[in-house]
Amino acid sequence: MLKQIGYFPLIGGYKHLFRVPFTKTYKIGTTFEEIVALYEFDSDLRDLFFKYLLQIERNLRSLMSYYFTEKYGESQDAYLDSSNYNTNRRNQKVVARLISTLNTRLKSDTLDFAFSFAEYTA
Repeated sequence: MLKQIGYFPLIGGYKHLFRVPFTKTYKIGTTFEEIVALYEFDSDLRDLFFKYLLQIERNLRSLMSYYFTEKYGESQDAYLDSSNYNTNRRNQKVVARLISTLNTRLKSDTLDFAFSFAEYTA
């Protein structure tokens, strides 16, 4: 099991739950199998949460897109217009940075797509 998972993710990550406080000794009756079982439970729980968090993220993105389009129109570039955001004094820099990041990412993705497209059509 240690070869598959590694020492730190297994022992290093869970040993504190099985140790006597302020010592380096394990509680009486602690077994390697218990630590493995806790690791597997934690891993399964993390996978389950991740699955549903991804669904929530997808739904939120879809809802945000829907409401943004409903309020600001169907233009594909409306999200890049700073007048569509609350740009009060406190938010001004954040909005400018966000739009700059989105523009940079958009240009990068377009170039990536163009290179990929050219690669497969040549």
